[in-house]
Amino acid sequence: IFSIGYFSLLFFSFNFGVVRFWVPSIYSAPSAVAYDRPSSAFLGCCCQLELCRNFLGCLPPNLMSGRILASRANSVFRILQAADRRGLDVAARGFADEPAMRSRGAKESDWRAVMGHFEECLHNGLSVAALEPTSGEMMGVLLNRDVALPLPKGLRSCTDFEAIFVAMMDSGEGFYREHPNLVPGEAVDLFILAVLPEYRGRGLAQALASVSLAHLRENGFKHATIEATSEFTARVVRRLGGWQAGRYVTFSTWEFRGGRPFTGVAPPHTALQFFSTKL
Repeated sequence: IFSIGYFSLLFFSFNFGVVRFWVPSIYSAPSAVAYDRPSSAFLGCCCQLELCRNFLGCLPPNLMSGRILASRANSVFRILQAADRRGLDVAARGFADEPAMRSRGAKESDWRAVMGHFEECLHNGLSVAALEPTSGEMMGVLLNRDVALPLPKGLRSCTDFEAIFVAMMDSGEGFYREHPNLVPGEAVDLFILAVLPEYRGRGLAQALASVSLAHLRENGFKHATIEATSEFTARVVRRLGGWQAGRYVTFSTWEFRGGRPFTGVAPPHTALQFFSTKL
């Protein structure tokens, strides 16, 4: 079941079948999370999509192309998928002012190169986009990754960013020590939370996190982690509630290869903060 405003669509699906039957029903219901596993296909024939579009007031194609998880007055949240290359661009642009790497001169183009190594987040069924309801414009994304999976090998070529990824691993040392034998599907990292500058101030960051956590919980994950590289992200985590703070990597004193790479980070972004929670 998913709902958009006060209109909900009920559907019956056979994951290995060809036909999916859609039955529109008008009734008042809260927004809900889709209960399919990430591997489930989202199929529908043209006549079914046309029926849905007519019923919902001709939604933009971008809103119809992925599994919708929840909706609000000013945003729709859906799962990212392989065709959503725009999601990596949004992540790069939204993360361009990340304080630690900005202090080292990183630009949007640098982040774009880094995000290119995380195409897995477009088809892992775990990552979520926030869309403007009328235009379908992507306003923000939350790229989520299974903690049990290694970081992409291609990241080794992004040598300028090695320090920040090592710092992230250092911050989560306690969690990894307590959970040494994690298997895929057990713990998830809310890895890149990015909202475009022109859409900030709408509560999208917290909404992306809340919607993602509900989706991940329904899909069987037991733990979630976040490495907050800015005070802004740390505030989002604290507002979510129920998160345990782990190790703080203080930017001014953290050492990497005989140097201190983040001494230029300006307050209030004084530390990289690790958080974890049980789902």
